[in-house]
Amino acid sequence: MSAAPLRRVTKAPARLPAEPRGLVVGVRLDGASALALKRGFELARVTMSGLTVAYVLPLTPRGSKPSEGWVRDVMSRRAREGVARAAVQRWALKELGVAIPEDSLLIRFGEPAEELARAATALDAWVVIIGGRPYATSAGPGQTTRGIVARTACAVFVSGMARAGAGMVAATDMGTHSLPVLAVASALAEQLGRRVSVVHNVDGVVMHGARYPLPAGIREQVLGARLDRLSDVVRRDARVDDARVMHERDAATAILRAARTDDADLIVLGRRSAPGRTIRRVLADARRSVLVVPVSQRDLQQ
Repeated sequence: MSAAPLRRVTKAPARLPAEPRGLVVGVRLDGASALALKRGFELARVTMSGLTVAYVLPLTPRGSKPSEGWVRDVMSRRAREGVARAAVQRWALKELGVAIPEDSLLIRFGEPAEELARAATALDAWVVIIGGRPYATSAGPGQTTRGIVARTACAVFVSGMARAGAGMVAATDMGTHSLPVLAVASALAEQLGRRVSVVHNVDGVVMHGARYPLPAGIREQVLGARLDRLSDVVRRDARVDDARVMHERDAATAILRAARTDDADLIVLGRRSAPGRTIRRVLADARRSVLVVPVSQRDLQQ
């Protein structure tokens, strides 16, 4: 399958939240979380956002039974919180050589996805940053990652392997709901000093339950028309380095191929509801960081 030529389009820069807002880094005290915290410090610096580190503990210690009486429960939580705070501080010093201010360290009890979503809402965070599984061999992202992406009302940044390239790839289906994704990608690229490439995929023809490439006679016409339309969308809503239309079997394949071709460090996707097949596939196979933007959030549409 072929791709249409690249075309450069520019526009005045978009912006991230007009006023500095918080960001939350969820940690598990492992290598992936260390990368997430490092990315969190970077984003906090360039976006002038307050950073909160969140560590979620189970309601009861593993292998133990719930204690009887609410007084014992409260005392147990206080003791566990103190131990957890010390553990997070030791881990941060060992991994990154940094000390986390006490008022920037949040210890919660419960299910990680639910508690991180609640923390993000309470802190009015514009993004939650978590560690991915860059070396995972499973068929998709972990249950916790899927839960955080699905439940969190703000954007979710899943940290992956750092790449040599400094580019970003933003995916769009050219619907109006995808415009906030392009705006966020453009604004973030500007603040990080990176370039951004916008990618749109033209799927093949579905016949008898299978997908086939477009016939050669109409393929170039369709790709050219989509590229013209994409250029108009990008000029109105984002500043990017280039825009491309691809013809792959599905959107995830096109996004991943574009990211590999550019050696992009970050992929930006939109989410209208629960993570669909495209998001799950990209999170599983990207081997780089992925930013999932909820397109219904008004603050991210500015």
